[in-house]
Order: sequence, then C-alpha cells, then structure tokens
Amino acid sequence: MHLLIRDEYDAHNRIARVTQDGISEVDYARYGYDDAGRQRGYAFVSHALEDSTGALPNTPVGYTQYYSYEYDARESYVEAAVHGSSRNTNFKATTTVS
Repeated sequence: MHLLIRDEYDAHNRIARVTQDGISEVDYARYGYDDAGRQRGYAFVSHALEDSTGALPNTPVGYTQYYSYEYDARESYVEAAVHGSSRNTNFKATTTVS
C-alpha cells in the first residue's frame, strides 16, 4: 500500500502543512515562523491509524498534539526548549530543554 503524502507551502516557500493520506497531518502554519524565519512550533493531528503499524486496537487516534519552540541567541540561534501538549489525556505535557 502506498500512502499519498502532500506538502503545502506558504507565500515564502516555507513548509506550512504535510498531510499523509487522511491519516495524519503536521500543521506548521498554526504557529508560523518568527521574523528570522525560524519555526515557532507545529501541531500534529492524528486522524486514523496507518495500516500495518502494529498498533493495538486501543491505540488513541483523533487527537492533536502541540509543540512550540523557544530559541536562544548564541553564535547562531539554537533551540532552548520545546514544549509539548496534547488534547488526548493519555499523553502528558512535557518540556525538553537544550
């Protein structure tokens, strides 16, 4: 089985959304980009399970997870932290700090 993956771009030719055959999508446009062109975050939306993933019948679907970035200015900009949260209560909010 081949999945159709579609990329969409904004007016500045930056990735805005990636959709995988109605199974999931990554929405980069939700947070957009800052003035320096860095991603401010994205949302991952799960619509259904992909066939043959080995997922269990009770594996959650139909949820959205949100990720936002913070940057530190050093010699160049680096990720300082990534914050994640989900609409699905089976997933816990988290922050990763660099």
